[in-house]
Amino acid sequence: MRIVVDTSVARAAGNSGDRTAQACLNSLEAILAKPSYLAAFNQSLLREWFKEIEDRRGRKRRYASSSASEWFLKMRRRLVVLPERKDFINQCIQASASLAAASAIQKDLHLVDLALQADHRVLSTDKKIVGHLRQLGKHVPEVCPILWVHPVDHDAPAWLAGGAPARDDCRIC
Repeated sequence: MRIVVDTSVARAAGNSGDRTAQACLNSLEAILAKPSYLAAFNQSLLREWFKEIEDRRGRKRRYASSSASEWFLKMRRRLVVLPERKDFINQCIQASASLAAASAIQKDLHLVDLALQADHRVLSTDKKIVGHLRQLGKHVPEVCPILWVHPVDHDAPAWLAGGAPARDDCRIC
């Protein structure tokens, strides 16, 4: 099973004691624990994960947390890098142009495209995008079967440990 891990999870994962940070870290560990799981990436997602940013003290560091970076290294043999389908992304851009959330949708189309090429599973802390993608689904029904799983709200660690089955409450539409 190929799973897309959004940068929001990569950024949040850690041992800070925060519920979301712990759920993100536990989700990454659940993926690592199942040899049948692969991590699906495309070039845009890889760039996001390893983009350099400045922390509060002005020091440069990667966007992904150190815990997520360690996970990535452990998963290196189980990474699948898929091509970005520009035609599909352009179709979605055109379909979303008239929607109020067009810019929010367009910034995550690489995840949508990747999920459709993988096994329709995205692990993300972004809750707002689901409603926006539901609107896109009215124009581009291919996006509807994607499962958008939040590490806390959907208990992603348990879901992953249980084989990441399809769940109606996680489906875009």
